[in-house]
Amino acid sequence: MRIEEIILRNMIYNEVYTRKVLPFLKEVYFHDLNERMLFEEVKEYVEKYNKTPNVETLKIGIANKSNLTEDQVDSISEMLGAFIEQKDSSSNDDWLLCINC
Repeated sequence: MRIEEIILRNMIYNEVYTRKVLPFLKEVYFHDLNERMLFEEVKEYVEKYNKTPNVETLKIGIANKSNLTEDQVDSISEMLGAFIEQKDSSSNDDWLLCINC
């Protein structure tokens, strides 16, 4: 799994992580267009509702974006499906936040 995917997955399932890293993350850090669009959707949701979105909310938000093709929406939905399968994968918060690096 790529680091961008790990970041996105943790932004969905780890609210503490999201609150710590979101102020420092930028769209340009996500080179893959689908990952960038997903990041923007998560960021917009957190800024609007002050909580992390769930996968279903993200799927709906992505599907409603007019600037995405059907293939892009499907690809992002597949990525979110993979995140669901990996939901219980433990993540070391120290590593994610690069504490004591």
